[in-house]
Order: sequence, then C-alpha cells, then structure tokens
Amino acid sequence: MKKKAIMALGLLFLLSMNVMGTSASPYLVQAQDKICSVLQTIYELLIYIAGGVGALVITMQGLTWIASADDPATRKTAKTAIIHVLIGLVIISLALVLVAMVLPDSAGCVEDWPGWPGTI
Repeated sequence: MKKKAIMALGLLFLLSMNVMGTSASPYLVQAQDKICSVLQTIYELLIYIAGGVGALVITMQGLTWIASADDPATRKTAKTAIIHVLIGLVIISLALVLVAMVLPDSAGCVEDWPGWPGTI
C-alpha cells in the first residue's frame, strides 16, 4: 500500500513539473489564469471575513475584560482570547508568504494579490 501511494505521489509530482514547464499550451495558461483569479477572489473574501470576525471578537472580549473588574479568571480568559485572535490574524495575513515558502512555484500565481510583498 505504501509503495502505491509513493508511486502515485511521484507520478503526480512529475506531472506537475511537466505542467509548470515553459511549453504550456495556451489553454493551460488560460486555465491557470482562471484558477488564479478564483483563488484570489476566495483569498480576498476570507481576509475580509477574518478581519471582521477578528475585530468583533476583540471588541466583545475587550468589553468582557472591562466588565470583569473583580474577577481575575474572567479577565484572564478575555486577555487570552484577544491574544489568540491577534495571533490568528497575523497568521492569516502571512498566509501568502507561508504558501510561497512551502511552494516556491506558486509565486507566479499570487504575485499580484493584495498583501503580497513582491519578492521573498
């Protein structure tokens, strides 16, 4: 079973290397442009949703922190939630850089996305 999985992954890798080559047909380039466009739209939508939800959670936990004047456990819970939201927002905002570090060939698809640093 392991040999079959490794062979399938190897074949998939070889096929992807052939697709990324310079002799791509015009249809393949058009398909890649469409896929990049759809992924960019999804990424932008998720960034806006994550920012809105993050701001809402930070506001709610800030109010909880203010309202918990004498309860240190509630204050600590609110503070921890705010820190977790901020860490999540940083990870989301660095998502493109993390993807480019893992898959360097993907930089051609995401170089014109909002938030892309240009060169890594």
